[in-house]
Amino acid sequence: MEELITKTLALAREGGDVGQRESVDLGPLARTAWETVDPSNATLVVEDNRELSADRSRLQQLFENLFRNVQEHCGADVTVIVRGTEDGFSVANDGPERPADIADSLFGGELETGQIGLGLLMVERVVSGHGWEGRVEVDDGTRFVFSGIGDVASSIQ
Repeated sequence: MEELITKTLALAREGGDVGQRESVDLGPLARTAWETVDPSNATLVVEDNRELSADRSRLQQLFENLFRNVQEHCGADVTVIVRGTEDGFSVANDGPERPADIADSLFGGELETGQIGLGLLMVERVVSGHGWEGRVEVDDGTRFVFSGIGDVASSIQ
């Protein structure tokens, strides 16, 4: 546990490559992360599962951090939808929209100190550590889109 915490904090501070990748089924991993966080205010729907190449534990951290944000910031009766896409995946919720200044600060935007919490910083670092692209869309909820993931068969190291 101590080693995991040390590695997680190092990733949050420094970024860098996430390490060894393996074939991961998006849906089952998202459900495992959901069960870990267990947000009582929301429901998970997994659509369009896809297989991708990722560091399994880091990808699970990404999901857990997004699900914790739903639990802490979205109120009651929220639906979270995880979708595989042609070149990645998305995680959307129909709760309140993430403020535009915070959404714009993620994934290469201008980030002011203290503007985002450790959870979203970890999401950003996991995405950059995999060499993926991320963006946040706010319209009738919040949607995190992760792309540039490519074909699992050609990207496993």
